[in-house]
Amino acid sequence: MEKKKSLVSIIVPAYNAEKFIDKCIRSVLNQSYPNLELILVDDGSTDETGKICEEYASKDTRVRVIHKKNSGVSAARNMGLSSAIGEYVVFLDSDDWLDEDIVELALKKYQKNCINIWGFVCYWPRNVLKTEELRAEGLCQEELIANAIFTRSTAHYDLGNYFRAGGGKIYERAIIEENSLAFPEKLFIGEDAVFLVKYLRYVSGVNLISQRGYNYNHLNENAATTKYQKSMYEQSELQYTELVNAVKETGLAENDSIRNAFVNFRWWMLASLSMNNLRGFFQKKVFIINLTKESIQWVEKHREEMKESATSPEEVSPAFRNIYRYRESLSKRILYQHYFIPKFVKFIQEHMR
Repeated sequence: MEKKKSLVSIIVPAYNAEKFIDKCIRSVLNQSYPNLELILVDDGSTDETGKICEEYASKDTRVRVIHKKNSGVSAARNMGLSSAIGEYVVFLDSDDWLDEDIVELALKKYQKNCINIWGFVCYWPRNVLKTEELRAEGLCQEELIANAIFTRSTAHYDLGNYFRAGGGKIYERAIIEENSLAFPEKLFIGEDAVFLVKYLRYVSGVNLISQRGYNYNHLNENAATTKYQKSMYEQSELQYTELVNAVKETGLAENDSIRNAFVNFRWWMLASLSMNNLRGFFQKKVFIINLTKESIQWVEKHREEMKESATSPEEVSPAFRNIYRYRESLSKRILYQHYFIPKFVKFIQEHMR
């Protein structure tokens, strides 16, 4: 049943987003469901972002603009949350946009005691458009938390590639406020996943609103997911610590699904550090001699944890299975022979096309 009187707060953190934010804002103000507030948090932009936001606020009373000193996306979202008065909350990044009927559809199909989600449509360079076919029936709380740690598909469900993201969901503000939920402000990679794990503690199921609704822009060259991150290693360690602590608070740390998710997460961080340094190499920010430095550092610090086995080989992501089988005797030689060299060759081949 549609909640016609419910106010929905849509929070958009923005930093130097002048190229994209106009489309983002219009996608919110043109929603078929009108009872919403748009909270634009200008995170110390040095371009025309703040001015564009103020222009919309002067024309539409549903728009509020907060200007703040630059302190990162998590702090910006938290400031938006502290200002929100809606019964429900939606997070949207400033370079993305919403389908114009998704809020109305979400309220019509909303289910209590669930994480209510919708799908992503991804726009890539060279006019490549990717959509996903989500399957989300019957997942329990433990499986949802596991997928917030490391998202993977099985024969029974597929939450897509972006379940860990803050977008593509509608949250109850009462759950957030009553349990003092917030984004970790020192974290800007994986901060959404930490928030999601904390939120999932207070729901027990999932409800699929729509196969689409969130339009994810991969064309922004300045997005955190596309450029070399100098502090990637520190962010990886912090994300891991935050996730471990968040899971401990749920009392579900020993659950098999969650343990398997952490097995995959640790190998995924190895892969992410490798890919980040490859981006840095091609952007002339990382010397070739340092290509594997942070990946080796991760392995050395977490060597004993990375020896941990999943409950079955099938629970390990196919992307890591080749190197995972050497976990008991992991060495630099094995890492180079069975992981780094094949990965680098494939990466270079793809970029030479």
